[in-house]
Amino acid sequence: MQITDNLYKHLALWGLASLVFSLVYPFSQVHRFNLEAYELQAQATVDYNVKESLMAQRQSILEDSGGAAGNDPTLVDIDDELLMVTAQIDARTDKADYQLYIISLYTKFGLAGAVVGLLSAIVGFRLWYVRVQRPLDVYLQEHQRCHGEKS
Repeated sequence: MQITDNLYKHLALWGLASLVFSLVYPFSQVHRFNLEAYELQAQATVDYNVKESLMAQRQSILEDSGGAAGNDPTLVDIDDELLMVTAQIDARTDKADYQLYIISLYTKFGLAGAVVGLLSAIVGFRLWYVRVQRPLDVYLQEHQRCHGEKS
């Protein structure tokens, strides 16, 4: 009975450990990725505001020159900066989307691990109680009753 007892307890304790790990680790990672995603979105918002400002400057230069500022060095610099800012916005938005995808994976796997851990703990404790503890209780009651009658 000792080996079976240990197997059931091992299953139950593994289930509890899995349950705790599945609730703590993935959701701590979700929190970390959420913070990173919010930071990326904030940076993209700042870049978007810079882009709007550059576009307003560009429009102002074009209006001041009557639309004939084709080779104006300031306009070329603004266009280059606009391209760079647009690329940064796209990169940060893509990375934030990836962060949100990772968050959904951590959430799904965390919940799945918690369910598996909970079921393992329930099955392990139930098997231990039904197959080990209950027969042991019956044996001890019979043993106590037999020794109680002899005294």
